[in-house]
Amino acid sequence: MSDMLAKRVIAGVAVAWLVGVVAAGCSSSGDGGKTVDPGNDQGGSGGAAGNGGNGGNGGMAGSQGGKAGGASGAAGTGGVDAGTDDASMVVVDAGADGSRGDTGGVVATDAAPPVAGTLPAGFVCVPGAVYGAPLPANPVATLIKGGYGIAEGPVWIAAQKALYFSDFQGTGTMGRIQKYTPANGMIVVFVDNVGTNGMAVDGQGQLVAASHDMQRLTRFDPVTGQRSQVEGSAMYMGKPFNSVNDVVARTDGNMYFSDPDYQLGLRTGQGVTAYYRLSPAGQVTRIGMHAQPNGIALSPDGKFLYVSSSEMAPMRRFPVADDGSVTGAGTVFSNLGSDGMAIDCAGNLYITTNGNVIVLSPAGQMIGMVTGFGGGTTNAAFGGDDRTTLFVTGGGKLYQIKLNVPGLPN
Repeated sequence: MSDMLAKRVIAGVAVAWLVGVVAAGCSSSGDGGKTVDPGNDQGGSGGAAGNGGNGGNGGMAGSQGGKAGGASGAAGTGGVDAGTDDASMVVVDAGADGSRGDTGGVVATDAAPPVAGTLPAGFVCVPGAVYGAPLPANPVATLIKGGYGIAEGPVWIAAQKALYFSDFQGTGTMGRIQKYTPANGMIVVFVDNVGTNGMAVDGQGQLVAASHDMQRLTRFDPVTGQRSQVEGSAMYMGKPFNSVNDVVARTDGNMYFSDPDYQLGLRTGQGVTAYYRLSPAGQVTRIGMHAQPNGIALSPDGKFLYVSSSEMAPMRRFPVADDGSVTGAGTVFSNLGSDGMAIDCAGNLYITTNGNVIVLSPAGQMIGMVTGFGGGTTNAAFGGDDRTTLFVTGGGKLYQIKLNVPGLPN
């Protein structure tokens, strides 16, 4: 996303909030490598532990959804044209006060002004819309191309109008990053001889990769492919990570990543499988431990963090403070396990599990399923000029399906 688009999106967020409040007639309420002892795991930059009490909303995500009235200035399709920097996407993250109709539409209440720095990086949603059912009448994905090793970690980079995904073999210590450009249908090797898994876009539009070859997070320039290390992500409590697997970033520099041990091999690791926060100051905090934690994602408003397990342990949801800190044990969001996940602007989750993509509402209820995959499914991300194309990796293949609701790029 260009700087101009980012600024216009943030401005759109503020305007949408103001319209929602008026319509309602009332207002609503690096030094690198530093670690925090897990016994005092309150978040590296001083987040208030009291925010952890927000997790008990009965599994409902986004209790501060935008006013429906805020949609009055939104484009009918909720689309965004990356070529013209016209940010018109809208979002409702239904909370305890939201209602969902038979078509899957969401009307949210209790508008709250979003904090720009707390939003997921690559954010293209604007609070204040009502969405219908996210899936088309025939939710079957189509194959783009196969013949890869383990295809993983798709991420859409708007400035390049391209999708990047990992492609590796076996233990995954070596592999490559592929680049798919829908405009010409070409898939080319973007970077070779690297071992990456899940990827994300950061606040500067750079690729951030969960890099099991280096047991840490690394960055790639999406134009040149030049690689650099993410400061502070090398160790926790004096020990290297296992095989960093998936990552998501906020616009303010906070990053969250999972660390199972699938690609650890004979190397030294943490001795446990867990998930972490890396603060903008380079401070690592262990959020919790999980049986092979895998997929990790932020809600559209940045208020919740989702962590799944590929060993079928329940998916958990954690409240996230404005400073990015995560406290408390979180709540069980779904009993389904998954490899990866994507999230749309209505707060629906698309989890890759059992060879399909299951769609869950912000309340954790099953909405439907995307099928058509010739093998397992590993991860998913939204992309395309209007962000309504869901790209899915799995079985050494790349798939796509056009949906009704735009979503986040990783």
